[in-house]
Amino acid sequence: MNTNSYIKGFLSSGSSYWDRFWFTPFPERLSSIFRIVHGGALLAFLLAWWKNGSEWLSTAGFHTPNELTPPLDPSLLPIFGVFQFGLLILFIAGWQVRVMAGLSWLCFLYVTLVDRVSAYSINSIFLFSLAVFTLFPTKSKNASIPIAPVRLLQLAMVAIYFSSGWHKAVFGDWLDSPHVLEASIQGIYMTDFAAWALRTMPAFVWPITQYAVLAFELFSPVLFFSRQLRIYGIIAGCVFHLGIALFMDQLIYFSLQMMSFYILFLPQEIWKNLRASCAFQGSPSMILAKITKRSALL
Repeated sequence: MNTNSYIKGFLSSGSSYWDRFWFTPFPERLSSIFRIVHGGALLAFLLAWWKNGSEWLSTAGFHTPNELTPPLDPSLLPIFGVFQFGLLILFIAGWQVRVMAGLSWLCFLYVTLVDRVSAYSINSIFLFSLAVFTLFPTKSKNASIPIAPVRLLQLAMVAIYFSSGWHKAVFGDWLDSPHVLEASIQGIYMTDFAAWALRTMPAFVWPITQYAVLAFELFSPVLFFSRQLRIYGIIAGCVFHLGIALFMDQLIYFSLQMMSFYILFLPQEIWKNLRASCAFQGSPSMILAKITKRSALL
């Protein structure tokens, strides 16, 4: 009898959690903020690469024989650029979001396939998020939207972290040697700040940082899907990506991309608090104190 009651209670709790996870309404405002920030990260990434656009996308550059799509004629590059950036700006602005996301997805797919040698995981992540915006409605006349597309984006972010940590631990040598991270930030990825840090920081900092990175990635599902631990996961993630941006050349765009996902994990109340803070009167110290007091209640 007790066993049956336990099983029924477990199934009931599981069903309730499933319904809350996939079918709870999500604020349309937060979805819009994510679209703007995430789209802005993609725009920054494309602008950074566009300075070498002719070598990147046209026949003027080097392309391997097995590219899946033909490179552009150099004369067509400005037209493609106007089309691609125009679509992305309209997407960020929120005009016909699903249509602009779909057309931006096609453009970015072409960009990815025309030069596979230069395409990194950042390309795949942007393609996935644009596909979600294309397939699911993220704007509504009401104040909320279905949470399913948000959950897909959240799960994708956590899967990226966990799979990265799993490959480091199981298939890599991050558990075999404490010097892997120290070696990784040298070579072609080393920034001026990384060179300074390698010369200046004590040797014990690198093993500690290496295992902290590994722990963050492996425990990311718990950190981000636990209400009690989520804020610590967000803080740790920001520190993690700040380190990537400072120590590894050109990976600041990956950091911007991944940190934009954190918007989807922030408590809804925090946006109400920030909005309410705009109406505060008084000195900056008083405003900060009131925001801190409100956030402590989350």
